[in-house]
Amino acid sequence: MSGADSASPRRGGARWLALGYALAFAAIVLFAVSPMILAAIASAIAGSAGCALDEGSIHPCVIAGEDWGSTLYTMAMMGWLAIATIQIGAVALAVWFAALVIHGAVLAFRRRRSGTD
Repeated sequence: MSGADSASPRRGGARWLALGYALAFAAIVLFAVSPMILAAIASAIAGSAGCALDEGSIHPCVIAGEDWGSTLYTMAMMGWLAIATIQIGAVALAVWFAALVIHGAVLAFRRRRSGTD
């Protein structure tokens, strides 16, 4: 086996590891901003249907013969949940970043110790 062949599993493992870190990052960010996305979608739907949408009360919003006012109101109020999810997401991103840095340092230490580059 040549040196290039023996390095292939490491490269494949590194790709899976990078994919794992990328997916974790995306999941954390999506969790943090999902309440705002819901509120924006509710606002866009209500605006395109010509319906009133505010925090004060539920307004009727008839779309395709059904009243969606309560659903749109609930979606819009999810924006308030962002007060918590953004903070939780920030802490999760700090932990994610610390894990990334520590893992990178461990891999660099192992590489330096084994004498391979």
